[in-house]
Amino acid sequence: MTVIFFGDSLFDIGNLTTLATPFGVELYPAPFYNDGKASNGQVLSEAIAARIGVDVESLIPYSSPTSPLNPLEENIVYAIAGATTGVFGSVGLNLQDFSIGLASQIQIFLENLPSNNTNAETIEVFITAGSNDILEILANPNFANIFITPENDDNEALINNTVNNIVNNISQGIYSIENQTGDIFVVGVSPLGDIPFALQIDQQIDNNIPLDLAGQTSQLLNTIAQQVNQELINIFDNPLNDIANVTIIDGFEVFTNAVNNRQNDLESPLITQISYQNYLTGNTDLAENLTVEDFFFLDGSHPTSIANDYLADEIISQISESKLDTPIYHFQNRNIEGAYLYVAEEERQSVLANYPNFVEEGLAFNVADESDDELVPIYRFQNQNLQGAYLYVGEEERQNILENHSNFVEEGIAFYVYGVNSNQADSIYRFQNQNTPGAYLYVGETERQDILANYGNFREEGIAFEAFI
Repeated sequence: MTVIFFGDSLFDIGNLTTLATPFGVELYPAPFYNDGKASNGQVLSEAIAARIGVDVESLIPYSSPTSPLNPLEENIVYAIAGATTGVFGSVGLNLQDFSIGLASQIQIFLENLPSNNTNAETIEVFITAGSNDILEILANPNFANIFITPENDDNEALINNTVNNIVNNISQGIYSIENQTGDIFVVGVSPLGDIPFALQIDQQIDNNIPLDLAGQTSQLLNTIAQQVNQELINIFDNPLNDIANVTIIDGFEVFTNAVNNRQNDLESPLITQISYQNYLTGNTDLAENLTVEDFFFLDGSHPTSIANDYLADEIISQISESKLDTPIYHFQNRNIEGAYLYVAEEERQSVLANYPNFVEEGLAFNVADESDDELVPIYRFQNQNLQGAYLYVGEEERQNILENHSNFVEEGIAFYVYGVNSNQADSIYRFQNQNTPGAYLYVGETERQDILANYGNFREEGIAFEAFI
């Protein structure tokens, strides 16, 4: 597998610095920024790479190749800071004359692909784009007028035009590569109205116009971001028009959970509305002796290196959940004490209609119904000595059963899950009923604790697999 990153400064590992420095543009100078990146350490692409088993040192900025690039063999970052979703860079960053946008990045990627791309499914793609399109709204000197004349519905027109432009550009990019790659993960736009830069602009507009406009700029930016995310979900996660290898990740949920988790790990309050850069100027009421780790944002719009860890954790969590989207229901067999059956929706309906001795007890966990490089199959066996008692096992235990336990008859693959110790989902534990040997129960952590405390007839046999409760 190789991994490809498209997008903006959240993913850029130095492309803009390489491309723009000869033109006198240097957005991320040392020593405040690290190695020409919009971070004091790692950017988000590097944090994601580390979590999917990719050596961060293997990431290649497309602008500095040591040999002709091959996306089938190399992990390449095409993302460029300041990129819009179109062809060019952001007006707000004076990059409108540079062909660095998402569309341009994808075109270069397609040119780098070998003509005999027979292993497309081995290329995993991450995209983050749209933030610069939204923020460059603020570069328009007449932007604040939409609040002065609300009767003209200028704000609605601005929202609709911006959303449509971003969604169309990202959609076209996805359509152009969907058959040339494997999984495509689009990280949705975060609540841009809540970043320090937007909050400062909001305050400036409120101070300069004799109207109560506090919060309206931030609200507008968040509305646009939310609508972009929802439109992408409507297009690519629509059951009637689902593109199997495209996953839209909720940028608002990623941001909110990352902030909350970072706060939970800090002994002092996490600062999100003021950047570390602004704090260093001394123009804040914050306490002295704070460090960069007390802040979520390094500057007005970019997360700190440690914040990128938390954002990456949430992105990977959403990806894991998106793969395990098939609910499994558990039934208890009234005829056999402690015997359980675990089935998906279609078989569930058959059991409900035809097997009254099986009593449904609700949703057990969520799994995948299709294979994936990161997932493992779980096989179902029925105990012939206890008709209606089932055992669910992975490949290694399956082989042992086939060779040594002829009373268990294999019934095929039941579902796909994450393997033991993958740390991608919730641990599912297996218990055997000592009153009825050969009858098994599979539970998550909460029910496990209840069984250990109150049901001595069930013997724990360890973690069976990982799925989502």
